[in-house]
Amino acid sequence: MADLKQYTKALKKSLDNFDIDKRIEMGNNETTTRNSIIHPFLEDLLNYDSLDGDFTHEYTADFGDNKGLKVDLAMMIDQKEPNIIIECKSASQKNFPTVANFRQLNEYYHYTKSAKIGILTNGVIWSFYIGENRSLIPTPFFTFDITDYDNSDIEMLAMFDKRVIKFDLIIEEAEEIHFLDKFDDALFESLAKPSDDFIKDIYSNMGGKRLNPKTKDKIKDLINSVSVKAAYEKLLIDEASNNKSGIVTTQDEHKAFNVVQTILSLSRDVRKHLDRISYKDLKHYFLIIVDDKQNRQICSFQLKQTKSILFIGDAKYELEEVSVPEITKYKKEIIESALKYLDE
Repeated sequence: MADLKQYTKALKKSLDNFDIDKRIEMGNNETTTRNSIIHPFLEDLLNYDSLDGDFTHEYTADFGDNKGLKVDLAMMIDQKEPNIIIECKSASQKNFPTVANFRQLNEYYHYTKSAKIGILTNGVIWSFYIGENRSLIPTPFFTFDITDYDNSDIEMLAMFDKRVIKFDLIIEEAEEIHFLDKFDDALFESLAKPSDDFIKDIYSNMGGKRLNPKTKDKIKDLINSVSVKAAYEKLLIDEASNNKSGIVTTQDEHKAFNVVQTILSLSRDVRKHLDRISYKDLKHYFLIIVDDKQNRQICSFQLKQTKSILFIGDAKYELEEVSVPEITKYKKEIIESALKYLDE
């Protein structure tokens, strides 16, 4: 996909000229939304052409005894059968997408055996899904909001351009995203229900030689929220030990760094450079930097008991708290700031 960067730049320019506000005003029902937003999105932005048979309306997804199932839009890319199905809703729909919307798309996907990807859209929000065993995974692997996107979103969307689309690459990317989403739950499961191998590793690190059932049960009981918190605090101290200034990095500062790292890992442009991103803890500021250079600040934090502030370039944002939702509000600005230094 050597041309992806070129198509990403072209897509960004097309999005800038898309006049979405005017199109949303016209999309007061499903039909007008299709005509004013969805069709132009596919044709003008992603280069599909209904006249060439790239997509069709009201595709029949009959299978077995199920008759009369009509998919809003079916995309046939380099084949006669649909490989993408799209369920369309009105731009004016409240609380989009709903569980009922997803169930409807999932039913169509189940009976459209050739489909590899399902899309749920109201023209403004585009949610992309892949499936397992002919059922869609309920969480989208990618969501594009045409009113709120950053460079990483554009690059991901560009993978669906007719001229470069490769389903194997998209599905591989989607599967990796879903896999990494399971990390927190997997870690919790490992701690809540420790395996014999996990207990043996702990016992070995304690200097034990031969583990008996009684000791094994005692160690298992010791793996709880109290011991995990104690280990976490030791980990913080261990990470701070590399800092010879005598400044101890706080829990909130570690949390801020982890949130920013997670945000950056979602950008395909930044992800491959994560090893270049670190932090510098100063007396009054906490810097997140590139290549260990303070003059390459992605952003910085000033975290106090009464007020927390995020600085990105010349901009200053007051945070209600150090949390994922608060810092993620500035996802676009953080990624763009990182790219500025990573591209140098």
